[in-house]
Amino acid sequence: MTLNQEVVAKELIYRIALNLIPKIGNKTAFELLNHFGSAEAVFEQSNPADLHQVPKVGKAMAQQILDKSTLQKATEEWAFTQKYNIKVLPKESEDYPKRLRNCPDAPFLLYYKGNTNLNAAKVVAIVGTRKPSSQGKLFCERLVQDLAVYNPLIVSGL
Repeated sequence: MTLNQEVVAKELIYRIALNLIPKIGNKTAFELLNHFGSAEAVFEQSNPADLHQVPKVGKAMAQQILDKSTLQKATEEWAFTQKYNIKVLPKESEDYPKRLRNCPDAPFLLYYKGNTNLNAAKVVAIVGTRKPSSQGKLFCERLVQDLAVYNPLIVSGL
C-alpha cells in the first residue's frame, strides 16, 4: 500500500466511524466534514464544546464521537471490507455515481462489491427491508431474473 493509499484508507476508516454513529445522517456528516476539514479531524477533537459548534451535534452525539470504541468498530468494519473485497466510496470520488451525487440526500459513503462502472447507462436500484417476506424475496428474485437479459447494473440498498 502506498503512502497515498494509506492516507485515503485512514480517512475512510474515520468516515466509516461517522457512518456507525446513530443519528449522524448524511447532512450532519457533511456538516462535520466541512467544519473540521476531514473525518479524522472530527475524531481528533477532545472537547465536546468544539463538536457542539456543528448544528445537530448534541451531548450524546459528541460523546459517541469521543468514544474510542466507535473508531475500533470502524477499524473492524474496514478489515471486513478488505477481506471481502468490498469497496468504500466517498462522495468526492470521481467513481461515485454522478446521478446519485446530484441528489440532495446522497450518501457520503457507498459500499460496493465487484468491478463495475457505477455510472453505467442502464441502472436499476432495488431498495427494500432488512426482513423481507417470502413473497417479497420471490418477487425480487423474479424481477432480477427478468431484468438480467438487459444486462443492467443492479444496485441494492436499504
